[in-house]
Amino acid sequence: MQNKSIYHRLRAPIIGAILIPINCYWVIKCEIVISSIHATVLSIFFNVIFTLFVLSLFNNLIGRFSRKNLSSDELLIIYIMLAVATGLFGIDLMTLLVPIMGHSTWFATPENEWKELFSSYLPKDLVVTDMKVLKGYYEGETSFWKWENLSAWIRPMSLWLVFIMLLFTTMIFINVILRKGWVEHEKLSYPVIQLPMEMSSGNFYKNKMVWIGFGLAFVLDMFAGLHVLFPAIPAPRVKWYN
Repeated sequence: MQNKSIYHRLRAPIIGAILIPINCYWVIKCEIVISSIHATVLSIFFNVIFTLFVLSLFNNLIGRFSRKNLSSDELLIIYIMLAVATGLFGIDLMTLLVPIMGHSTWFATPENEWKELFSSYLPKDLVVTDMKVLKGYYEGETSFWKWENLSAWIRPMSLWLVFIMLLFTTMIFINVILRKGWVEHEKLSYPVIQLPMEMSSGNFYKNKMVWIGFGLAFVLDMFAGLHVLFPAIPAPRVKWYN
């Protein structure tokens, strides 16, 4: 019975940990490699919502034949893990932070006088200053896993990781302090979390309006995509509203 309890407590974090690398690869591929769409500039990360959508569908299917399906709390744990990981690997954090570590050194020239102006003020442990290593980073023709490259990056990356973890921990503590006032007194509804909370419940997919809305969005998006690939297919004229 105790082993079963441990299994139920750990299965959601294990599933989340397995999905995080896949999720982060998806984000990096979209935002950096292809530069097609930026998931992390939206209030709700669509990649995490899609993953929760697929998981909840499979979970409901398993629930029809077995009681080993995930609970709504476990689905929300997975959602939170993926959302936090997406925020970390998004274009507004890691995508900017890693280039910044070597930017001031690599792009310093006698003309812009960066070295004289502010290089001395930058903490040496937080930046990469080896020009040979930076040449490999910016121009390629080498491997990150070579020790001379890895050793130059490992210290600043480790220190930045500690800073980011402390930053996120501080944010969690601030939310804990403000939670009582926000939830019990001001009765904030948190509209951003309503969708994942509804999706993790069993009744969300039984609502006909959900499927009507999903169908309309799917058809419009499908024709827009087909128009890009095959211009002969008319594209729906939909105005953007901010």
